[in-house]
Amino acid sequence: MKKTKEKILNAAVHLFNKDGLVNVRLQHIADEAFISIGNMAYHYKNKEAIVHAILDELSRELRELMSEMNIVPLFEFMDHYFHQLYLLQRHYSFFYTDMLEVFRGYPEIEEKHQELIQWQQMQYRQMLIFNENRGVLELDKWPEQQERTIDQIWMSTHMYFSLRSIHKKERSVNDYCKQIWFVFVPLMTELGLLEFKQLRGMVVNTTNSRENGNRA
Repeated sequence: MKKTKEKILNAAVHLFNKDGLVNVRLQHIADEAFISIGNMAYHYKNKEAIVHAILDELSRELRELMSEMNIVPLFEFMDHYFHQLYLLQRHYSFFYTDMLEVFRGYPEIEEKHQELIQWQQMQYRQMLIFNENRGVLELDKWPEQQERTIDQIWMSTHMYFSLRSIHKKERSVNDYCKQIWFVFVPLMTELGLLEFKQLRGMVVNTTNSRENGNRA
């Protein structure tokens, strides 16, 4: 039974990504999964039930990924998290490109998604506070800096696939990560910029580095 459910969900995700949520019918999913429509209805009575199950799986994978990153959210682990988040969102890309259609069609899914957003924002807040405490980010340059930054991080990650689809631009993991890091760069201290440049393989000013080392 578990394997059949996985087949159905995998088929649905593939078709939703390829053809769009509203263009896929239950019969399409059954054909893609090589099962009868009756067999599929035994596991998922309608398309809404399938979308609910997909969101549950997406939420589970996202929570696992973010929990791993937030154990010690150094820049190195944040960068790894952004790469893995791109792969996760690409796998479920229809959810981001067809987000408005999902919420219009299934209001209960929107409510469930709002809970996930609140949890994500709480994790981002912990990540920012950790890096402020270790001296690589400065979050008091402007009023409400922390909250605005959390919003920007969420928008940069959540809206990437939909915006790229609208503008018909190529989607790549490097472009995705670069867009997110641009949110952090203006908040970085001198120490944070040095760590970030080393992480991204940028050229570091060796003269300043030696002078800082001599003063230490």
